[in-house]
Amino acid sequence: MNKIDTDSATILGMWFGIGGFITGLAGIGLTLYFSYATNPNAYYLALSGWGAAILTTMASIRVGSKLIKLAASQTDQLITLTEKNVELQNEKQRLISISEFLASKSLKSATPRKPKQEGLENEN
Repeated sequence: MNKIDTDSATILGMWFGIGGFITGLAGIGLTLYFSYATNPNAYYLALSGWGAAILTTMASIRVGSKLIKLAASQTDQLITLTEKNVELQNEKQRLISISEFLASKSLKSATPRKPKQEGLENEN
């Protein structure tokens, strides 16, 4: 199983976040400038919309970073458990081999051998 590359995902997310933040600031400035120039009452409406967008972005960044950390820790735990599973499977096979050997040795020593009786022959 391939490990999730959380470092590159985090760095890529950071650059997209910075780009989105710069674009958002430019959009806020342009929207406020053109809204205020045409209708001064629209200034507060535009400002509240962009404020909501910024708060939503901040919440999404927080949730996204926690999910990336969770995925990274789950991946590390999965790798650890997979390695432990392989070790246990190898130990199981070793114990099966030992038990088969011991069973065959005890079967050989436990089986009584009948001595040959001389002089007795079947007369039929």
